[in-house]
Amino acid sequence: MDEMYFVKTVRRPTGEGTWDVLKVEVFRRDDDGETKIGEYGRNYPRISSTFHAFKQGDREFALYSPHYTATRVMSLPDCTDIGCEEPAQFGFCPVDFYVPSSVWDEEDDTDTDRVDGQFGFVAGCVWGDDSSWKIQYLHLSRVSEGIVKRDDRFGYIELGSDQDLKHAIDATCYDPEDGVFDISI
Repeated sequence: MDEMYFVKTVRRPTGEGTWDVLKVEVFRRDDDGETKIGEYGRNYPRISSTFHAFKQGDREFALYSPHYTATRVMSLPDCTDIGCEEPAQFGFCPVDFYVPSSVWDEEDDTDTDRVDGQFGFVAGCVWGDDSSWKIQYLHLSRVSEGIVKRDDRFGYIELGSDQDLKHAIDATCYDPEDGVFDISI
C-alpha cells in the first residue's frame, strides 16, 4: 500500500518570524504511472513520514498529520478526511506512522494478512518535551468511523535515532491470539 500511494510537498513561505507551511499533494501509482488524487495543507514546514496508506478489509485509508499535533484519517482514493484527533496545544506530534500489512505464516511459509489494518504505531513526541521520538500504539478497529485510539502501552520507549518506524516494528511473529510483536530500540 505505501508503494501505491505517496505524497510530494511544496513549501509555502508565510512571512518573517513564522513557520513556513506545506502543500501536500497525494498521488496514486499504478501500471499507467502516477496520478494526483488530492491535496491538503500541513501547518509545519517538514512532513517527515506523516502520511501512511494502509488497507483494512476492502477499504483503503491513510494516517496523516495536517497539523503538527494531530493524527487524522483519510479515506483513499478519494482523499476525504474522516476524522480523528484535533490539534492540541501540548499534543503528541507525530513524525512517523506504520501499520503492518501482513505477517509471516510459519506453518505454510507465506505472507498472510492476519493483521488487516487493525492496529498501527506512531512515533513522535509531546510538543515541547525532549528531542527523541517515542513509540505509541494505535487502535485502528474503528478507523472507518474516523476513530483512532492511541496509548503508550510500551511506556517511555524511544525510536532509535537512525531508524524509521517501519523497520523498528517486526510483526512477522504476530499472532492475534497473544498480540506479540517485536520492536527494535
